[in-house]
Amino acid sequence: MFTKEQIELFIRYDGDIDAFCRVAQSKKEKIMDDNVFLEIDLLVQDIIRMKNGVLAETYLERLKTDLEKNKIDDSLIEKLYNKFKGK
Repeated sequence: MFTKEQIELFIRYDGDIDAFCRVAQSKKEKIMDDNVFLEIDLLVQDIIRMKNGVLAETYLERLKTDLEKNKIDDSLIEKLYNKFKGK
């Protein structure tokens, strides 16, 4: 489970784990480790697949559960999709 603050940090680093790891020494970036960063990256990939209509139904149900559990609302889903859909 991750927080909205962690997702915003992921967005700030443009989903680039290498950049995140290089500067994650500061206390501000201590709110998340690279494992959480990778979990968010996987979530973003699933969101892109969902929005593109290519996510299998069984995974779609799991994704909806994960989104709800992590309190990721439609506006944040749109923000993540629009930011990373072309990467």
